[in-house]
Amino acid sequence: MIWSVVPDADVVDEAVAVAERLAAASQPAMTEIRHIMDLSFQNSQKEQLELERQAQKRLFDHEENPAKRGEDEHSRKFREAAARRVRGKSKL
Repeated sequence: MIWSVVPDADVVDEAVAVAERLAAASQPAMTEIRHIMDLSFQNSQKEQLELERQAQKRLFDHEENPAKRGEDEHSRKFREAAARRVRGKSKL
């Protein structure tokens, strides 16, 4: 997947930066993403969206989720938005 273009001189530095971000990511989330991507070619759009919804629920409930642990301002805002969504006060 290509999402950016960098000058030749910056390719190695950019590749290392991407690899570090991936390595630092939640392993359960990365596993879910790989699994869902593998299934995307055999599923209808409706089936795929349902798989993604289920994965998001599992990951939100996962112990590694910073939003669940409430570790930072971003997590607090995420929890508040999720609570509004669940109560039906927000239309995302």
